[in-house]
Amino acid sequence: MLLKPLLCLWIAATLIVPAVAMSLEEAGVALGNESFKVREEAEKVIRMAAIGEYDTIARLSRSDNPEVAARCRRSLPIVLLGIDDRFPPDLATKLRRIDDFSGRELERIVEALTSMEPPRLVTVIGLHNHWQVRRPAARQAAGKLVAALEKSAQAALRGEGALTDLSRLNPDRYETKTLSMVLNELCKQCPGDLSAVLPLHESWTRCHPQLMTQLNADGYRLEAAKASSQAPQRSEGLRKILHLATQRELTNDQKAAVRKQLLNYRDEALVFPVATLDRDTGWYFFDVFGSDQGGHVYLDAYRKFRARFPDMPEKSLLAQPLEVLLVLEKSGPGAAMNYAMTQSIHGGVMLLGEWLHAHPELIREPLPLPPVKNGKAYNYRTIKFFRIFAPYADDAEMKQNPEIAAAFEILAKDPGWIEVAKQARAAMAQQK
Repeated sequence: MLLKPLLCLWIAATLIVPAVAMSLEEAGVALGNESFKVREEAEKVIRMAAIGEYDTIARLSRSDNPEVAARCRRSLPIVLLGIDDRFPPDLATKLRRIDDFSGRELERIVEALTSMEPPRLVTVIGLHNHWQVRRPAARQAAGKLVAALEKSAQAALRGEGALTDLSRLNPDRYETKTLSMVLNELCKQCPGDLSAVLPLHESWTRCHPQLMTQLNADGYRLEAAKASSQAPQRSEGLRKILHLATQRELTNDQKAAVRKQLLNYRDEALVFPVATLDRDTGWYFFDVFGSDQGGHVYLDAYRKFRARFPDMPEKSLLAQPLEVLLVLEKSGPGAAMNYAMTQSIHGGVMLLGEWLHAHPELIREPLPLPPVKNGKAYNYRTIKFFRIFAPYADDAEMKQNPEIAAAFEILAKDPGWIEVAKQARAAMAQQK
C-alpha cells in the first residue's frame, strides 16, 4: 500500500527520471505527479510502449485522474503505430509526437514513413486511422497526407506478410473508414479468389457491422464471396449470389461488385438451371450474363424464361441485349436493328452483329440507319455493328467471305451503309 506514495515522492525528489529508466508501470503512476516535467517524461514512456501494451494503456485512459486519462488517450493512437527499433531514431521520435507537427515538416515525416523499405503496413494503417478521428490542422493538407498514406498502404498490402500482419490487428481499435480502405484495396489486388481475405472480413464486420456499407465496387465482392462460401457446389454458390443481389437494396458500387463476383462463375452459368429461378433472380441472371461476351449462348434459356414471364417491364427489356434476338426471331433483322438502337445499352447491337455475321442469309434488305446530316459521323452503335458483322479492312478482304459480301451488297443499296463501312474501317485502322 505504501509503494505508490513512496514512488511519487522519489520521482518528485529527483524532479525528472529519464524515459528509458522508467517502466510502464512507473510511468502510469508518474502521469499523476505534481511536476509537469515528470508527467511529460512519463508520457514519453507511454508513447514508447509496444502494441501489446495497448490494453494496459487503455485501462489507464479510464483513470479517475483527468491528467492520467487525458495523456493516455492521446497516447493510444501512437501505440497503434507499432514503432520499434527498425525505424530511424529521428523518424521514430517525430512519429511519437506526430500531433505536434504541421505544414511542410509534417509532410516530410509522412514522406519519410511512406518511403521506408519494406513498407510499414501497421504504422501506415495506424496513422491513417488516427487521422480519421483527429485530422491535421490544415484541411487541405489533411487530404493530401491521407492520400499519401493510402498509396503507401496499397504498396504494403502487396507484401507477402500483409495478411498475417492484418490478422493480428484488433478491429475494435480502428475506425471503419480505415478498415474499409484496407479491405477495398485487398480485393482490388485479388480479382479472383477472395477466400484468403474472408476471415478478415468476417472478423472486422462482427466488430463494425456498418463496415459493409463502406465497401466499394471491389470490396463488396466480399459479401458475395461470403454468401457463396458455404455452398457445397459452385452452382449453388452462384445461386446464393443471385439471391444476395435481388434480396437487398444495393448501391451502384455494390451492384458492380456483385456483378464482378458473378463473372467468376461463367462456366457454371452456361449449364445453370435458370428454370429453377424466380422472376427477379432469373432476370438478374440474364442481366449479368446476357451481355457477357458470347451472351447469345443463353438464348434458348432466355427464350424459355420470357415464355414463363411474358409481362416484363419495357424499361427492363431495353436493358437486355438478348431481347434483340427475340425481336429478330419474331420480326426480322430490320425490326431488330431498330430495337437495338432504342436500347439503353450497346450490348444488343453487338449481339445482333454477331448473330448476323453467323447468319448473313437473314439480311434480305438494307437495315434501317439512324438519320445523320451529310458529312456527319454515324453513331457508335452503327459503327460497332458493322465492325462486328463485317470486320474486314476493305472490300477485297470482305469478298473472301462470299456470304458476308453478298449480304453487304444488299445493305449497300442504301448509300448510307457505304458511308458506315468507310467510317468503321477508318476506326479499325486507327485502332490497329
